[in-house]
Amino acid sequence: MKQCKSKEEEVFLEYPFRSPCGKEMNFIKCADRPFVFEDLRRDDDDQWTLVFGGGELTMPFLPETLRISLSTGRLYHDVKTKHVAPETSEGIALVRSQLAVELGKHMAVHDFPDDPDDVKDIDTLVIGDFNWDNQHYSIHAIK
Repeated sequence: MKQCKSKEEEVFLEYPFRSPCGKEMNFIKCADRPFVFEDLRRDDDDQWTLVFGGGELTMPFLPETLRISLSTGRLYHDVKTKHVAPETSEGIALVRSQLAVELGKHMAVHDFPDDPDDVKDIDTLVIGDFNWDNQHYSIHAIK
């Protein structure tokens, strides 16, 4: 995972990432996002953490950063690494389908707009509610 880099050369432009592997260079294209949260568990301090990177990486679960895509209906959560900042287009990770289903048991999703392109300020659009650990959070939209 730490060798995965953004590709800046003109070769294979359809593959935005490259990963050196010995003498080979692997070119990578994501179906959606490069980071996918695979699981949610409590850490040693009894705090909820999201797991990604094949179980090697974790970050705090911040329910206030949950987002639902108006175009795909997929669930996302902010991600922060040393190369990626949250609240940027790159700083959003996909929540794995099985985990999204489990989190969905704590959600009430509102009707989506008929045409997402008509929404003027998509970042302020609240399209759901999430109840977690006796707290209420609004779920905002992303395209």
